Amino acid sequence: MPSGTRHRSRLDKFMKVLSYLLLFVLFIGTPVSLSAQSTYYVSLSGDNNNAGTQNSPWRTIQYSVDKTAPGDVVLVENGTYRESVTITRSGNPSAYITLKSVNQWGAKIEIPTSGKTDGVKIAANYITLDGFEIYDPDLTSQDTGNGVTVYKNHHVHILNNKIYNFGGSGIQLVHFDYALVENNITFGNAKYNPNQSSGISLFQARAVDDLPGYHIIVRNNRSYGNINLVLSGNPIGTTDGNGILIDNFHNKGASDFPVNYPHRTLVENNLAYDNGGKGVQVFESDFVDVFNNTAYHNNTDTQNTGTWRAELSLVYSNNTVWRNNIGVAQLGPGILGSNRAILIAQSENTIWENNLTYNGSPGDISINFSNTSVTQEDMSNNLLGVDPQFISPGSEDFSLNESSPAVDSGSDQIATFLDINYHSRTPGQVDLGAFERGSSVATDVENTPSPSAFTLTGNYPNPFINRTEILYHLKESTHVYLELYNAAGQRMAVLVDQELPPGEYSTPVDGSTLPSGVYFYRLRAGNTSQVKTIVRTR
Repeated sequence: MPSGTRHRSRLDKFMKVLSYLLLFVLFIGTPVSLSAQSTYYVSLSGDNNNAGTQNSPWRTIQYSVDKTAPGDVVLVENGTYRESVTITRSGNPSAYITLKSVNQWGAKIEIPTSGKTDGVKIAANYITLDGFEIYDPDLTSQDTGNGVTVYKNHHVHILNNKIYNFGGSGIQLVHFDYALVENNITFGNAKYNPNQSSGISLFQARAVDDLPGYHIIVRNNRSYGNINLVLSGNPIGTTDGNGILIDNFHNKGASDFPVNYPHRTLVENNLAYDNGGKGVQVFESDFVDVFNNTAYHNNTDTQNTGTWRAELSLVYSNNTVWRNNIGVAQLGPGILGSNRAILIAQSENTIWENNLTYNGSPGDISINFSNTSVTQEDMSNNLLGVDPQFISPGSEDFSLNESSPAVDSGSDQIATFLDINYHSRTPGQVDLGAFERGSSVATDVENTPSPSAFTLTGNYPNPFINRTEILYHLKESTHVYLELYNAAGQRMAVLVDQELPPGEYSTPVDGSTLPSGVYFYRLRAGNTSQVKTIVRTR
C-alpha cells in the first residue's frame, strides 16, 4: 500500500460533498467551505423503515431527500427507481445537500406512467444533483414535463446526468441564480412543450447578490436530437428545440422582477448537434461569454418557418463575447436554405473572435447580419467558410483531424484551459471548438460511466485549504496511478503508483505549497481512467 494511503473498511467513510461544487470558487470571489453531516444510502433492496445506512438502506429517493439536512449526502445504488423526485430541503453556503448516483448513470430515475411531470424538481437552494440517468419511458403528446427543473432558487449544480425523452426540456432553470450545469447529456427532449423547451434551457435569471464573476456556467455538455413538435402559436411555427438556450435574462414581461440580469454567464466547451432549433442560442440576454463550443447541423425543424436560423445565434442581446467556436450549418430545400453558421440580429457591443464557420461551400461565410451595426470587418481572426475537418461527424466524432485549420487557431482569452473531455489546452496552441487535439491530460478519458474496475468517489473536503483526501474503491487487483495536474495541464505530483488489492482507499493531498486555484486529479487503473476537479483556497 502506498505511503500515506489508508485502506478503509467501510464505504460510509466516503466523501460527504461532491467535488464539482468547487468550480464556482474559480469565478466567484467568496470561497465556499463545505461541511459534512450524514451520508445516507438508497437501494432497491432497501426499506424506508430502515436506518438509511449502507447496511440498512432506504428504498426510495424521495423519502431520502425528505430526511436531509445541510451537508448531507444521499448515495443511490444501481437500479431503476420508478418515481419523480422533488427536492425541497435546502443546504446552506457552507454545506450543500448532494443527491448522487453511486455509479454514473447506474441509478436510473424512470418517471411513473401516471401523473407524469418532471423527473427531478429542485425547489431548494445549495443542492447538487450528480450522475443519474433520468427518462420518460413512454412519452406521449400529453407529457410536457422536464427531465430536471430548477425553479425560483439559487446555488444549484446539475452534473454528469443523462436525461432524455421528455416532452419539455432535458434541463430547465427558471428564475434562478448561481447555477453550474456541467457534463450532462440531453437528447430526444422538448417535443411537446413549446415554452422555452430545449435540451438545456435557462430562462429569466435573477440576481440574488452583486458579487463579481460568473454566476452561471453551462459547460462540457452534449445536447442533441432535441426538437419541438407542437406549434407554439407564434406566426413562424415552432420556436425552440435548441441544444442550449440562454433566454430572456432581460426579464422582459416579468412584472414581479423587471430587472436585467447583471452578471456574466459562461457557455463553454459544449457540443450541440442535430437539434431542431439552434445549436447555441442567446436570446434577449446580455453579458454572456460563449467559448469553444461546437455546433453542427442544427436547425433541422421545418415547422419553424422563420429565417433567423443558425448554429450560433445571437438575438436582441448586447455585451456578449463569442470566441473559439465552430458552427457548421447544413443547407437544404425550402426553409433549410436559410440555415447559417452564425446569426447576429439586433444585437450590439458584441465581440466575435477566432470562430470558424462552414456550410459545405468553401468560402461562403455563412453569417446572417440582421438589423445590427456589426459587420464582417468587425470580426477578427475568424475562419469563415472553412471546413473544420472533423474526424467523423456522421459517427458523432467531432474531434479534429491533424490537418484541421481549427488546430492551434484559438484565442487564449478563455475561462479554463480544458476541453469537453477535460483534456488540457496549451496556451498559445488552443484549438477551436469543444475538442482539443493532442492534449496532455487524461487523453483516454471519455464522457462515460465510471469504469467497472474502480469507483472514483471524489475528494473531501473540497474546496480545501491545506489538505484533502481522494477517495476511491477498487473492485479488483490492479496497478493504480493517481496524478495531480494544474489547470494548464502540467503534472504537479504522482500520488500513487503501485499495484493494489481490491478495497476502499483514501489518498491524502498536501496542498500547503500549491497556489490557490483549480486542479485536476486523474485515477488510472488498468486501461481506464477518470478525472475529477479540486480547488485550493486560502
